[in-house]
Amino acid sequence: MEDLRVRRTRAALENAFYKMRAEKPLEKIKIIDLCKEALVNKATFYNYYGDIYEFSDALENEVLKTGFDQFPSLELLFVAPEKFVDEVFKVFTQNDKLAILFDGRYDILIEKAEKFLIERFDISKDVKKKLYAHFFIRGAFGILLNYQCDEKLKLKYLIDIAQCLIKNIEN
Repeated sequence: MEDLRVRRTRAALENAFYKMRAEKPLEKIKIIDLCKEALVNKATFYNYYGDIYEFSDALENEVLKTGFDQFPSLELLFVAPEKFVDEVFKVFTQNDKLAILFDGRYDILIEKAEKFLIERFDISKDVKKKLYAHFFIRGAFGILLNYQCDEKLKLKYLIDIAQCLIKNIEN
């Protein structure tokens, strides 16, 4: 069990980081400023993390894990594409921390999300499923994150694309 002081320190650092990250790009956040905002000694930060990028990476992985832990199965893509799209949509649109962490860095988000899903659902040995998942994840996430249009319309089109993809898998 993690010590209460450690949990408080990490929570203070995380809260300060999210506040700062919402205001500026990752590369502009200085550890000394983060520690001042969090009321944490700089040496304490370095007890846990090597630099701001390692800290951000840890937060990114934690947020993705939390989001995708609720994701029922990658198999949904192959048996119920509309549910798959809906679940992906929920993960990416209902998480403010995700939006803050990956603002302007969607390519990294898509790469991490794909890796996480393929590892979590262990499809790395099924070449056909891995390729289709890769194609759809990159495309769906890219559309969700990069295209500005009505959310319902975007979701409808993604479901249409997923259904077409699945029909081709079955043939």
